[in-house]
Amino acid sequence: MGKEVSEIRSLPLHGYRELRGTDFDGRPTGDIDDVIYDAFESRRRLNGVPGLVALINDPGMPEIERFRACATLTTWGEAAGHEAVIRAAVDPKRAPWYDFSIDRKYSMSSTFAQLAHAVAERDLAGEKGTEAPRLDAARGLVRLADSEHFEDRLGEAALERLLRHLRGAPPA
Repeated sequence: MGKEVSEIRSLPLHGYRELRGTDFDGRPTGDIDDVIYDAFESRRRLNGVPGLVALINDPGMPEIERFRACATLTTWGEAAGHEAVIRAAVDPKRAPWYDFSIDRKYSMSSTFAQLAHAVAERDLAGEKGTEAPRLDAARGLVRLADSEHFEDRLGEAALERLLRHLRGAPPA
């Protein structure tokens, strides 16, 4: 059936450490955002997708790493990222990464604010044909607007096409 279970478990975190600490040219970087957003200009990001998908679904991995994998995949327009956001939005307090990120001003979880920011990125989703799951993830987040703290990030995804989808109207 492919790789041994132990081999699969060893790949995601190692691959994610490489993703987080190394840019696509192999240079060290201390900021995962550099890696996430450099991916818009490099197809090499696709090499990390299988490991990130395995990581996001592995309950044995640290929650923070699973969250970062989710945010990365979602920003990159990967269906697995959008699906993880949809699952988390169904029962937010049971999401493995709930409360990992706290808004210092309000002392509230800003986990879903981070996910809303990732869902708002639509360029790669359009390119990959994953716009529908992206919009479903946005719909799931909007349903949480009265119970979760989104900072000002939920509005980032409020575009005409998204609003039409949330209302159930066909895209224009």
